[in-house]
Amino acid sequence: MMKIAPRKAVLLGALGVLLTVYAFQLVLDGRDSPKSLIAEGIDFIAVEKTDGTAWSLSLTGDVWTAGSLDGSTDRVPADQAKAKSLAESLGSIRVLSVVSAGGDGERFGFADDAAFRVTAKAKGKTVRALVLGKTASIPSQSYLRADGNSEILLVSGDFPTRFGETLEDMKQKETAPPPSVEGAADQPLEGAALQ
Repeated sequence: MMKIAPRKAVLLGALGVLLTVYAFQLVLDGRDSPKSLIAEGIDFIAVEKTDGTAWSLSLTGDVWTAGSLDGSTDRVPADQAKAKSLAESLGSIRVLSVVSAGGDGERFGFADDAAFRVTAKAKGKTVRALVLGKTASIPSQSYLRADGNSEILLVSGDFPTRFGETLEDMKQKETAPPPSVEGAADQPLEGAALQ
């Protein structure tokens, strides 16, 4: 019979306990994996910021347009890449955890007097209504309340920065025509062979 030193027996016993705890964590983490909030067919986005400014994006056919939320400005073509990116970020929000059941609002960037709201619609029906908090200590994460729920969620993505753009930022930028050189067409290129 082989005899194990007491020190080795304690180490092997501790290793067995740690492996058991690890196995339980794997099983429990599998049940509580991060979920996603899904919304499909988003064709309208409204942003109401805490400073009182508001703007919206609207999809008509394949073209996003931008304008003020109250209709006081004409709708103009939006930056298509930005608009599509915002719609996609609202279409699938990865929830990392619930950080509060509704209290501690100020701690996570929710002020009582003003709210940073983002609403998304599909065919006239509201499919996502967010109240944005602050960016988390990890820059690619932020806090928000979703769809009228009082729970404060930690989500993947910096929503306050993404939706903090102004209406001017969302408008399609005019591209300048390439510069032309007067009289260039009249002069032959150097080194060009004459035929």
